[in-house]
Amino acid sequence: MKKTFLFLLFIASTNLFTRCNAPDSNSNTINNEAPTPSAKQVALQDSIQPIDADPNDFKPSECELFFDEVLIYKFTEKNGTSEHWIYFNPKTQYLLYTPQDEMVSAIVSHTDGSYWIFGDDGHGKKTASKQYIDEVADERLYEVDAEYPSSNRYITYTPTNEQWDFKDEIGVLKSVLSDGYQIKDRESAEPGSLYLTTQIPIKNTYQLYGFAKIEGDSKLPWVLNGIGEFSKQQLLTKYEQKSKYGDLSLELTSYSFNTYYLNVCDYTYYEQTDDGFVEVGNPFVAE
Repeated sequence: MKKTFLFLLFIASTNLFTRCNAPDSNSNTINNEAPTPSAKQVALQDSIQPIDADPNDFKPSECELFFDEVLIYKFTEKNGTSEHWIYFNPKTQYLLYTPQDEMVSAIVSHTDGSYWIFGDDGHGKKTASKQYIDEVADERLYEVDAEYPSSNRYITYTPTNEQWDFKDEIGVLKSVLSDGYQIKDRESAEPGSLYLTTQIPIKNTYQLYGFAKIEGDSKLPWVLNGIGEFSKQQLLTKYEQKSKYGDLSLELTSYSFNTYYLNVCDYTYYEQTDDGFVEVGNPFVAE
């Protein structure tokens, strides 16, 4: 009984303290100074212990693909400027592109060279269809010992011995240095420039470049197709070119922490065969 009385007395005194220190709703005076906590509030604060959270609670489920880094490119041409977000998971090496398309929610680049396009079939059913870019994973189509970037009769690359120090003002993961090259091609009145880096941990940059080669409209700008011209370790970070088609520029504007979850169990998967599209199993979830 005595303990109950003391507890009720504590509650009453706490409510009285709150009412006495509450701001007057009819007053126009604004007090910008932080209130000084009472001894009782300090003691109560000190008694609160943090709860030990289980790290597994924040891990994706078996139905979720998780991405925790993002690369953001800005592309400018005569038709305007567009922004392109590519999410990345350094552990799985999966890449995810979010195109500006109402019918396509995401495109995921698998390490085997396949690209899964997640979207809507137009009737409310969530579907994922597969495309395959041979050059991404087929080592027979990649010259390991070639000199990159690779010049040809249409375009030449010359090192400038200049470096571009990429600085992301918001949440940069680390400093990124890119090596500069001069570009000369038959379509341009004057030389252009580009910068390539090997300091972003994408083991196979052809996975990113493949987003510019997939069929359809939901793809990266063509200037990000470096397959065959750059090595699988070289990532394009900056590009500037003046041509008869207008001025072009591409720039990596952000490389930062940013999370993205994709529930891959919500979709039905299809592959195209000679007989049309055939339903297949989920390639991202273990049987």
